[in-house]
Amino acid sequence: MGYLLCSLFFNQSSELLIMMIATIQKDLASTNVHEIVIGLTALTKLMNSSIVGSVADSVLKLMSHQTDIVRKKTLLVIEKIQKVSPGYIS
Repeated sequence: MGYLLCSLFFNQSSELLIMMIATIQKDLASTNVHEIVIGLTALTKLMNSSIVGSVADSVLKLMSHQTDIVRKKTLLVIEKIQKVSPGYIS
């Protein structure tokens, strides 16, 4: 619910997004598939160039996750990273 609210009220240039990095990273490192998917979905809506460096490693690690929905959402986030910061992931 919190990520939905943030995606509605924050724009991608909001400085408050930097404060959300720790929460998103915690969700990406979770063992619960639902928390991971929620974190990835939030990243597709909230990604900007200032948080790419903080979450890119966590996102790339999820490419080898055993669940297909996590891998699919991870690809969407990687696509968003390429749009926001071209060349960051090679």
